[in-house]
Amino acid sequence: MSTLLRPSDFTKELFLDYVCNTPFAKLSVLDFFQKFELSSQDEKFFCARWCHFMTKIKNIDQKSKLDDNWKASKNSMTRFWSKIGAEEKREARLDHYIDGLQDTVEKEKQEVNKVQSLEVMCRIKRKELSLFDSLPSQTSPSLRYGKRVKLPSIPSVMPSFPSHSAKKSMKNNDTSHSAEQEDIDSALDTSEKSAPRDMISLSWSAAESSQPRPKAPVEADISEEHSEFPDPTTNLMHFKTLNQDIEWTCNGTDMIEKYREFRAKNLGPYSLARDGIADLTPDSDFMKFLTPNVASDARKSRLEPIDITKIWPTFATISERVFKSTKYDDIAAAIKKEDMSDPVASYMFSIIMSYSHYFTFYKEIPQNLNEREGFTDLTWSFLRGALTMSEIETRHLEVSIRGVEERKNIDKDLLTTTKESGQFADGVAFLGDNQIYLAEASLLHQPKAGKKGQDEFKLVRAMRDSWISQVKATCYESIPRRGIAVFGSSSYKDQTKLWRMEFRGTFQLSEFDTFMIPLKKQEFGRKMKFAMKSCLELAARINGEFAQRDEEMSYVPYDERAKLADAVRLIQPTTPTPSKVRKSKSQMPTRK
Repeated sequence: MSTLLRPSDFTKELFLDYVCNTPFAKLSVLDFFQKFELSSQDEKFFCARWCHFMTKIKNIDQKSKLDDNWKASKNSMTRFWSKIGAEEKREARLDHYIDGLQDTVEKEKQEVNKVQSLEVMCRIKRKELSLFDSLPSQTSPSLRYGKRVKLPSIPSVMPSFPSHSAKKSMKNNDTSHSAEQEDIDSALDTSEKSAPRDMISLSWSAAESSQPRPKAPVEADISEEHSEFPDPTTNLMHFKTLNQDIEWTCNGTDMIEKYREFRAKNLGPYSLARDGIADLTPDSDFMKFLTPNVASDARKSRLEPIDITKIWPTFATISERVFKSTKYDDIAAAIKKEDMSDPVASYMFSIIMSYSHYFTFYKEIPQNLNEREGFTDLTWSFLRGALTMSEIETRHLEVSIRGVEERKNIDKDLLTTTKESGQFADGVAFLGDNQIYLAEASLLHQPKAGKKGQDEFKLVRAMRDSWISQVKATCYESIPRRGIAVFGSSSYKDQTKLWRMEFRGTFQLSEFDTFMIPLKKQEFGRKMKFAMKSCLELAARINGEFAQRDEEMSYVPYDERAKLADAVRLIQPTTPTPSKVRKSKSQMPTRK
């Protein structure tokens, strides 16, 4: 008769007995399962030992003589191996799962016995109420077995527990009670730490059948939420040390207070307010929150307008000759007549050549282009050409973002832990070693529904990381210039938005231009001209940022630089990227 095994009964001896008493060619996972009725836990541990055994005999001569049954067992072993762990950690993991099984079970039994006091269990439940508030009031989760147990209705005999703030007030009013309460709290905290989390929850499940569930104070939940994402605008003195504006007013309106009011109501997982970023781009939630007059004042850019013709005098004259027609073929023929020693003519010709790979065969850009093709051949030809004309170095396609990498490894000891890689940008422009411009792109045709929001959320946070990284790098030599800025572009389908981020009381994201690339031969000329002007303006603004940083760079004594480094460390790092959630029809990540 088969014997049902529990995890605590499974041992190496059981497995070795089977191996020693079964002919080598007949060893099989299926054969073992037929001899014993294995639970899910037993199956996992047996597969671990089976993999270990296979490793030991992988080089023996009998391997070439294995029959089909043995090969089937090898396949089963490979399939089950994913339950145990990575192949390179095989030996250590197997010893842990098999040899330590009995000790683990005994330790769990001993630790459960420590949680005996009803007062202890009540306190534990009160602290964990926030985890179970989403469940019905008459259900209790059992973390050990993953089930919900129905509980009977119990009269309210459980004493209420004061909130954390109320407990502080009680301590201030009654010193004798304070000493007693502290002793109890200390004992309870010790018991909580000694008991594993799954056993604590299991113990409470058994206890709550005789006592009602205490109600969690609402104030505690609110304070915990705010403590997780502290307001970065409450203390700005370190930004003042870094020579940045810490005040933000628009026609007498204190915009910092307005932003704090908005931030308190918008701390969702995909909200930029978590990181103290005020989104001043059109149609953002923050701009909708403001009154029309205040929003208009806040949107007004402090950037001076740029006249492209003053930087590139031949742009106007060449444009008059080339863009007499809007058709691609006419424009291509006209550009070939221009002097290619002129950088503007060369810029136009490079765009025409990129489009010729498609317009030689089609009247419009094919809809089956992948993201890299569309960005590299079309959108990036406008951006890179303008940046190269302005002598700005660029890279594209999966470029590691240095600021994000620094943020992810800021608290790590790289002598003992592995360095974590950062995110990747579709395009980057450099100022020395600093990535002053980042680009994100999507498919030109039919991108995924959430792609726009995801890319913009990623880009804005990466711009914040880059801003902090560049301020930190500047502090090694000098005081950062006031209003130091970084740039970015977000391309979705055929439209590209040009952004700028600076710090003024809070991080501010502003949009200073947009352009659309041509996708058809018939509309080519007009869109090409406008897109070139926007990209040349972007290049001019980046060059202006270069010049201002160099102009204001001056020697600073070491003690002053040490103070600057301390101020940089006080900047709250960008919050970790939220975990992806399973979206419903009414749920999609959007930029806030």
